[in-house]
Amino acid sequence: MINCYKILEVPNFSDETIVRKSYLKLAKRHHPDVSIEKDGERFKIISKAYDTLSNDATKRYHDQKLRYYLQPPTTTYNTSTQTQRTHRQSQTRPTPSPQDYKKRKERAAKVRLRSDMLFYQKQQNQLPYEIRITGWAAIALLGWQQVYQHWFVDEESYDHILGFIGVILFILSSIMLYSNTYKMLRFKTYSGKRKYNYKKQSFKIWMIVLLIGVISMPIVNNYRKTYHLENYGALIRLEYMPVAYSDDQIFVIFDPYNSGKPIITKVSFGPNSDIDKEKQRVLVKYSVSDPRIMVVMDK
Repeated sequence: MINCYKILEVPNFSDETIVRKSYLKLAKRHHPDVSIEKDGERFKIISKAYDTLSNDATKRYHDQKLRYYLQPPTTTYNTSTQTQRTHRQSQTRPTPSPQDYKKRKERAAKVRLRSDMLFYQKQQNQLPYEIRITGWAAIALLGWQQVYQHWFVDEESYDHILGFIGVILFILSSIMLYSNTYKMLRFKTYSGKRKYNYKKQSFKIWMIVLLIGVISMPIVNNYRKTYHLENYGALIRLEYMPVAYSDDQIFVIFDPYNSGKPIITKVSFGPNSDIDKEKQRVLVKYSVSDPRIMVVMDK
């Protein structure tokens, strides 16, 4: 850094009077017009230094830089901290033993368990897990019912969409059923009420619900079909279309509401069924309440 006070041969941070007096003295010595030495370059440096110190703004900026240059800010605390950090880094850290890893893992598991238990208790207080599980089981069975009721209906309608929604509903509700069962059994295990193998038992309950859905829904739908035909059944002779690569199934075309969008249902027939293959007409019994439910009648 260029020290203008040093150039003017005065102490640092001198006032304006001392600076001016020293400047006049040096100007007489080095000015080309009056000086014997006639050092023009030296006089330019002296003049520039005086210009800097004679102006309040430039002098303030110059003094600030000079003060920082002569006395840099103390960093006692930072230096001490850095020294301590360097000392710690220079020390050889002992490698944690397997026992230390095990203890840390156990402490972390206890912290997670405590957090989970508080969350389970909050959910239990809001709505008991038994009610949650019952509700999700009912929704799962409802979704499976929609699959059986609409998935295999071959007609020009949105029933296939309802069947697909039933699949999504069944999958999501069964997952929530498993999740709430797992939480309930884990909560009861660690709250001290009763010990459960919650992982295995929750999975077992989930599988039982899935099996109930797979086994019971065909039975329920078969009963529904029988009930409709007995209580709402009506006979009618309808047109049909053969099913490719099948000798015992046909597509029955039926427009019960004269809407212009007939129902096309696939039904099975046997050797004694009342079916006229020449005119492609068949006698069926259908449900007035739900015309999609129908069976081929025997002769």
